[in-house]
Amino acid sequence: MLSSEHFYDIRNRYLTSATPIQSPEHLKGRDRSLKSLVDALHTPGRHAFIYGYRGVGKSSLAHTTALQIQSSSGSPIFVSCDPNSTFESLIRDIARRSRKPIDERLHKPGKLNVGVNVASIGGANIGYESKSPASDPPEVKSVNEALDYLLLAASPHKKGIVIVVDEFDRLQYDSCHSKFATLVKQISDQAAPIKFIFCGISGSVEALFREHESVFRSIHSELVERLALNARLEIIDDASGALQIGIPDGFKYRIAQISDGFPSFVHLLADKMFSAAFEANKDRVDSLIYKTGLQVALRSVEFSLKKRYEDALHKNTKKYEHVIWSVASDHNLDSNVETIWKNYISIMETIGENSLARQNVNTKLNQLTTESYGRLLVKPRRSNYSFDEKMMRGYARLRAEDSGCSLGKENADLVRM
Repeated sequence: MLSSEHFYDIRNRYLTSATPIQSPEHLKGRDRSLKSLVDALHTPGRHAFIYGYRGVGKSSLAHTTALQIQSSSGSPIFVSCDPNSTFESLIRDIARRSRKPIDERLHKPGKLNVGVNVASIGGANIGYESKSPASDPPEVKSVNEALDYLLLAASPHKKGIVIVVDEFDRLQYDSCHSKFATLVKQISDQAAPIKFIFCGISGSVEALFREHESVFRSIHSELVERLALNARLEIIDDASGALQIGIPDGFKYRIAQISDGFPSFVHLLADKMFSAAFEANKDRVDSLIYKTGLQVALRSVEFSLKKRYEDALHKNTKKYEHVIWSVASDHNLDSNVETIWKNYISIMETIGENSLARQNVNTKLNQLTTESYGRLLVKPRRSNYSFDEKMMRGYARLRAEDSGCSLGKENADLVRM
């Protein structure tokens, strides 16, 4: 058996449910996307927008891409948006993360009102009033000034800098989208040594393009889909080999099934299974270890998913949870009411409980689309339902599995316990 220190070191390199992956070796199922992004970002004037559902691995793809193209003279800069973020605050966040080059050019310790004429980047005169190098970067008053600061940050690096702006969809103000679109357009037009990689949902891509249509030709858009089955299994197999803990095919396929193609769930479940085996001094995952791992994984799922799910249930008894499971059971993200009903009947037969009347199931489905029931579901089309937060499917599958009900028929022929 490995020592504890060695086990956790290996586990944390192969299974990263809480942090983005940063190495192509561990970025499974994304070879085509990574190659496409690296190629696009090596093209002068091109930037990238990575989009897809939450939890599909956009941040991991962005981090790995940034590290692949950033020159060895520096490190990529990573910032993340929140509902209070503005264009100006994000530019200042970027400046903070590149403080050394900016401080060296804009600031002299112990001095006040230091004015720097940046002739090489457009002749802007930037005043930096401060008493110590630890003071915040100056306020950003325009897109042109933002570009000046970014050029200062890029100046020490032969091939420039790469900036990742994550969760771009959380940027609330249209004016911010417009300013970023203008900034990207200026960087491209001036062939500035700066590359942006944005991450967000598809709506945030449209917002950026809507504000400045000509930015289309400057942005490479990369859609990230849910992980294919083989990629999910590869994550588990690689960790199993490195940790020297075996796992039967049945359990591997169950993990792949529950995850619904969201890599964070694959990493979380595999992490908890192998950790439970290690703590029990076992060199193979068995039924007891599998069950223990499931329960620990359930407790570890992010709070926002659990709360929203529970909020949808508290209005009624737990018997309505089976209606939620019937939506999560189908491989398609959108499920027709006929398919949902068939899934529901199958689930009730599996767990040996009496079914509700079909009208009651339809009523519950409609209730779950309302705010008072957490808006757990949406109706993309008439007679179709889908989870508003697609990752919720994986959480519903995990809860069902813990209750002895395996959802997800897409791999049913492969699962052998």
